[in-house]
Amino acid sequence: MSDHPIASLGKRIGGTAKEVVAEITGDARLQEDGRRDIADGRSPAVDGRPDLRATPRPTQEGIRR
Repeated sequence: MSDHPIASLGKRIGGTAKEVVAEITGDARLQEDGRRDIADGRSPAVDGRPDLRATPRPTQEGIRR
């Protein structure tokens, strides 16, 4: 395992996120573990909640009406 500060994070997460940590740390073993997680269906689920940053916000003029 790499001595990189975020390497321990890669041990606790799965799938694609594990591959990203492996890419940053350069840890080939962690990257292979991430690929296996994805193949076995252990990849974290995509967050299905709406992105509230994209919703229109009322303007000050609209609030006064």
